[in-house]
This record gives sequence, C-alpha cells and structure tokens, in this order.
Amino acid sequence: MGRVTIDDVWVPEVYASYGDVNSIEATAFMQSGIMTANALFDELADTGRTVEMPFWNDLDHSVEPNYSNDNPSDLADIEGIDMGEMYARVAFLNNGWGSADLVTELTGTEPLRKIKEKTGRYWQYQLQHRLVAMASGLYNANLAQNDGDMIVDLSAAAGATPTAANKWSLSGFIDSIMQKGDRAQMPAAIICHSVIYGTMLKDDIIETREPSTGRLLFATYKESTKIVIDDGVPTIGTGLARQYVTFLFDSGVIGFGRGTPKHPTSVSRVEEAGNGGGIETIWERRTWMLHPFGYTWTNKQVTGPGKSPTWRDLRHAPNWSRILDRRMIGLSFIVTNG
Repeated sequence: MGRVTIDDVWVPEVYASYGDVNSIEATAFMQSGIMTANALFDELADTGRTVEMPFWNDLDHSVEPNYSNDNPSDLADIEGIDMGEMYARVAFLNNGWGSADLVTELTGTEPLRKIKEKTGRYWQYQLQHRLVAMASGLYNANLAQNDGDMIVDLSAAAGATPTAANKWSLSGFIDSIMQKGDRAQMPAAIICHSVIYGTMLKDDIIETREPSTGRLLFATYKESTKIVIDDGVPTIGTGLARQYVTFLFDSGVIGFGRGTPKHPTSVSRVEEAGNGGGIETIWERRTWMLHPFGYTWTNKQVTGPGKSPTWRDLRHAPNWSRILDRRMIGLSFIVTNG
C-alpha cells in the first residue's frame, strides 16, 4: 500500500471541524460582549476593501415632548430620525503551514488534526493583535485630534518619581467611566498589561467567574468587567517611570464581520521540496472587518500587500476620525505607572 498524504485525505468540511475548541467564538473578546458580530456585518465584509456602514442617529431627548390638548386645529410638531455613515476597512488574511512527508512518516501522527489544533489558536491571537492595534490607533488619534478627552492620565509628570497615586486605582477607573457623563456605564471588558493586572491583584478586588458556556474562566474587575491581559498594549518609557495604557471597552462597541474567501482552506503540494521528499502545505484564509462604533476609517495609510491594513496601519492615528460626540464612544483609556 502506498504512502497516504494530506492531499489524499483532504476534506475541507472535516478539517474545519477539528478546530471548534479553538474557534474565534471561544476567545475572551467574543465572550466578553465588546464585539458585535452579525449577518449584516458578515455581508458587508464581502462587499470590498472599504465598506460603508450606515447607522441611525439617536432621537433628540433634550427637547420636551408635545403636550396633548383637545383643540382639533392645534397640530403637534413631528420630529424625524436621520442616518449617519462611517467607513470601515476590510483585511484579507492568509497563512500556510507545511509538513514534510518524511516528518509525517517518522512521527506516525495525523497531520490534519495536529495542524488544525494549532491554527485555531493562531487566528484567535491574530484577532486579538488586530483589536489591540486598532485600539492603540484610536488612543493615538484621541491625543492628536481630540485633546485626549477619552484619556485619564494618572501617571507621574516627566522627571518625577511615581507614587501610589500614579498607579492603577478604583478612583481612576471611575473617573474614566464618568467621562461619558449621563451615558456612563460599567465597561464590558478591560485590556491591560500584565503589570497592571498585578496591581489589580494586589488591590484584592478581582474575582474569577465561569460564563454559561463553561469554556472559559474570566477574571473580572468590580464583579462585572472582564479582564484580558495583553502585553502588546502601548507602553511609554522604561523602568519605574514606564507608562502603561489600559483600554476600557463598553458592550458591543466593536463591529466584527467575517467575509467568505473563495477557498477558506486548501492544500498544496511541492514534490521537489525536501530534496524530493515532498512537502505539503495547508492554507487558511480569513476576510475580517473589525471596526469601532463612532469612528470612520480615513484611508490615509494602507501598507499591506493587497491593500489590507497592517498592525502598523491600524496604529496610525490619521487613519481614524471620530464622527460622534465623546459621550457616544464606548471606549476609554487610563494611563498609569503600574
């Protein structure tokens, strides 16, 4: 009986089922509630590179309503509702993982399942990296365009030695929430550096909760705000004076759409590779639209091949423009020295 290769047993539907445990839905981001994923966003992600996302503006609640009377000729004022629009950028992503025939023969393992066990986790982290890069870009844009009105900076002044007052605190957390005035709400999730998480642990106000799915254990701050630790958040400086930027997200503030690549998964084979031993490569492709509500993508810089925004592009402040009042934006930043 001849050697069985990946190409011989390739069934895309079966291969896709191997990664359920490590799917995007299992990530802390998706289960925290900060991301809104639906069929409309998926459809938009398939419409091109730059996507128009219309939205309904809120009703004007600052004006008193009409007061009823019994006069037939007294006609009430009628208000309407208008729409706004923001633009999002779609990213077209792919990666391939190769397996030499010789390695498969020596190990006797099933390469399909082993590869998929790893790629599911890979795409989880890719989503997290893009979200952190995007939030970093919004932080940079807020400094450059809006005088930092979404930022609570508790860090020590340049040249000063940080004290306890310059570290993460419940007081700073509340100040950040109250930036939105009467629209304030408890954030759904925090993304912070591991140093900040350590400070929270020392404050002894972190709880561990299990969601209804039973898949993840969440650390929560003040009982309801889920915590995601990521050392890729922005930091400035070194040593004791190092500044750490923490992101606070409200529920549903990030729109997430998944397009449908023509071939989401495929396999290729190069016979002459491995000095003739043969190497097979499994390819996975993703089409993602990730966008914050209340911002529009200005398309000032896109450096990725195929015109997909890279992490660097997402961090680039001029690529973002806020189109709604600060109180409508479900994102805040806290800067501390630990």
